[in-house]
Amino acid sequence: MQTLVTVEDLYLSYPLASGIRVMVLRGVSFTAGRSGLLALVGPSGSGKTSLIRVLLGLKEPDAGLVRVLGMIPWEEHKKVRRNIGYLSQEGLLVPWLSIWENIMLYLVGRGKSVEGRRDRIMEYARVLDIEKVIHKKPPQLSGGEQRRAELLLALSDDNPIYVLDEPTAMVDRERASSIIKLLKSISEERLVITATHDPWLVDAADITVDLGSYAHR
Repeated sequence: MQTLVTVEDLYLSYPLASGIRVMVLRGVSFTAGRSGLLALVGPSGSGKTSLIRVLLGLKEPDAGLVRVLGMIPWEEHKKVRRNIGYLSQEGLLVPWLSIWENIMLYLVGRGKSVEGRRDRIMEYARVLDIEKVIHKKPPQLSGGEQRRAELLLALSDDNPIYVLDEPTAMVDRERASSIIKLLKSISEERLVITATHDPWLVDAADITVDLGSYAHR
């Protein structure tokens, strides 16, 4: 099976104002193929979001081998990002545009068109229970609706990899269950990487990488 993501013996630290470096990731290793649902787990501060930043090419590690789609992500950042649908914990929606306009802007920025993707996007919107608010602007939505709209944005393009930071955050159990089912369906043909504290999402994962287990190496 084709390997899309390889991480071998990864170390990452951050400097403090005092000049001391704090080690966030210690010897992390895993591989992921062209499909499947992978869950990054561990307590707060174990490095889940930091690892995502490395995979996206936003941070170069101290040591270790990282390949995403055969590329070193921090050296080919733009190429890597064009092939990844990313859900951040930070808001990514333009507040003066509707959700649908945000999606069109996102796709145009990637050189893509909404045509040919419209039906799939609207089906995802239905599953995420935001179909009726898709023409509203972010400030008109509840916090949970905004979060689900951000997830819809991340899933709107056809990518080989989706990297989703806490995709079931700020939703009730019923909606979280619908999100997990959607991600499982997508992961039958694509690689879906999630960082999560959600035990139901972890149970649904094909691969679990426990960053907490690397903390004392």
